Amino acid sequence: MTPMESTDAFLSLDRNGDMGLSRSEVPSGMPLLRARFGRYDLDGDHRLTYSEFANYTDLVPSELARSP
Repeated sequence: MTPMESTDAFLSLDRNGDMGLSRSEVPSGMPLLRARFGRYDLDGDHRLTYSEFANYTDLVPSELARSP
């Protein structure tokens, strides 16, 4: 996934526009991210920053491609 694709995906998932993804914003079509949310939430604030999300997209790009 390119950086632009990762950015586009992050922005499309960030429904409330706060530049962070809460677990509730992660669609059910992304079960690995939902299940491992805490692993990617490196600072433990219960939301993913773009940087934390980009770590996920680098590791699991195939799941992102299947998300609605």
